[in-house]
This record gives sequence, structure tokens and C-alpha cells, in this order.
Amino acid sequence: MRRVNLTVVTQQEGAICLYQSFGFRIYGTEQETFSKDGQFYDEHLMTLELESGNDQNA
Repeated sequence: MRRVNLTVVTQQEGAICLYQSFGFRIYGTEQETFSKDGQFYDEHLMTLELESGNDQNA
């Protein structure tokens, strides 16, 4: 495994800060990813590159 990707709703600032504290970075934003009760929500795309020292297939 070389990286871990996740998405997080842009309004979830606490979660974004937590993920960034682990080394995740935002690499994009999806507009109006889903809606709930008539409200649309955007999501940040986040990634964490893992060390490749153990990847024998690289």
C-alpha cells in the first residue's frame, strides 16, 4: 500500500485538522458531493503518502 485516501465534508474543520495532524493533505475539492435535507455539501479529497520502504513491488 502506497497511500491512503479519504474524503471529508468541507465544513468539518475539526476532522480536517485532525487528519492534517496525521500528515494528510488536501489535493482537491468535489463540489456538491451529496445533499441532505435540501442542503448540498462539498467534500475535500485528502491523501496520505505512506513510506515505500516496505513495498517490494515498486
